Amino acid sequence: GAKLKSYFVSAFPRFDWNTIVAPEEWDAFVSATGASFPPCQYSPRLCVSSPTTESGVVLLGDALHTFPPDLGQGVNSAFCDVMMLGDCLEQAQSSNNNKPMLARALHNYQKQHGPETRALIQLARCDAPFQYNQPSRYLKFRKSLWTANVALRLLLHKVTLGLSPKPAVLIMMGSSVSFRRIMRQANTLTIVLWTVLLSALWRFASLPFLT
Repeated sequence: GAKLKSYFVSAFPRFDWNTIVAPEEWDAFVSATGASFPPCQYSPRLCVSSPTTESGVVLLGDALHTFPPDLGQGVNSAFCDVMMLGDCLEQAQSSNNNKPMLARALHNYQKQHGPETRALIQLARCDAPFQYNQPSRYLKFRKSLWTANVALRLLLHKVTLGLSPKPAVLIMMGSSVSFRRIMRQANTLTIVLWTVLLSALWRFASLPFLT
């Protein structure tokens, strides 16, 4: 605790740290175990309604999808939830259908936004999970594999003059591309790469000097 306090005193001399932080708090901070982010998860059901469909509950934002701040998409995804719900309510209000307006709106919200939410969590799980310099050797090894994967996809994008998609971590920075489209492109390239690798291994194993 004393070493930590000394650092803050030298780094921020304008503050009276004796008044701001109690002595026992320095030791408590140093001895505390580090927190961990919750796993990426989402609710498959985006909404529920009463039997009469006169009322309902809708999940938005962190109540619908939770993930670490790797993507930088927490607020953006919540805004997307609200905008999609608003569109569904407007569509239900203007449509000529015998079903109650709320029932139509919730049905459309589930149908249209459910796949987008699932794609968002898939993206969060694979896009940038190793930016915190985790100390274990296993995680460092996985970070090396992840970095090599991103570098390979970026190289393929350059070599093929854009025919191969950019890494998902770069595509998501554009505001005009949905999470579903990002994951569709990434998964398609993954299938192609695995097909090429397995075909090459099959041909190599079929060489005469190996039989």
